[in-house]
Amino acid sequence: MAVTSDLDRLLRRTLEAYSDYYRSVGRLTGNYARAFAGTASELRPNTSRAQAARRPADTARTTMALEAMAGSTAVGMFVIENSGSSRVSGAIELTKLSDTDGHVVIPELNFEPERVTLEPGEQTVVQAAVKIDHSLRAGVDYRGEVSVPGPPGTTVSIVVRRLASSRRPAATGTR
Repeated sequence: MAVTSDLDRLLRRTLEAYSDYYRSVGRLTGNYARAFAGTASELRPNTSRAQAARRPADTARTTMALEAMAGSTAVGMFVIENSGSSRVSGAIELTKLSDTDGHVVIPELNFEPERVTLEPGEQTVVQAAVKIDHSLRAGVDYRGEVSVPGPPGTTVSIVVRRLASSRRPAATGTR
């Protein structure tokens, strides 16, 4: 019995280390993207508030796909920009996710940051992380929208998908 419990502890510690590693990589990636977006916005030529107000609110629809195998966490990022002429602030909101047949799912989805405050012309990167579990059918797209009340044009379409297992059946017979 001691061998089994030692093996269980080793496996548990290995899985915890694996999860901690990927959680850290996700945070590091988010921090890098936010730093890059901040640097890029400083290099961009300044536009007047009047020009920002004249810009179309939604020139192109952005879609973010988050997909992973069951038991994993899918991570993605998107940019929110305040193209209006006044300060905006709000929590990031997610509509219900549903497949083409209308089946609604509520996966564990987290945003970093959870709330944004932007001055006119400012932008920020938001990281989305969704826990992929067996409540999602493999290979099925669950669609919804992410938005921040206030800034015009800040709706991002989102697709969440559970990837099919890549396990192959064991070969039988010999050549």
